[in-house]
Amino acid sequence: MTVIEQMGAKAKEAARVLSVAGSKKDLALNSIADALIEHKDEIIKANNIDIEYAKAHQIRVANVAGYSTESKVWLMVSERYLPYLTLSVM
Repeated sequence: MTVIEQMGAKAKEAARVLSVAGSKKDLALNSIADALIEHKDEIIKANNIDIEYAKAHQIRVANVAGYSTESKVWLMVSERYLPYLTLSVM
């Protein structure tokens, strides 16, 4: 087998591995999105606990969420926002 043939064979194998990895990745991302929807009540409840903790300890939003705004909206996960969160992982 020539060097070019060896390179071609390696490229074909790499393409096969990547195609399988891609489908596994898609399956994993879809599972994450499904889990976010399935556990939305728990996620929102835990998020509310985090918000209350941050307020009680006067933790600025910038420190908690990595944003340079004082707006509390960046911390909140709500029924309205959750579908967008699920789309962002897909």
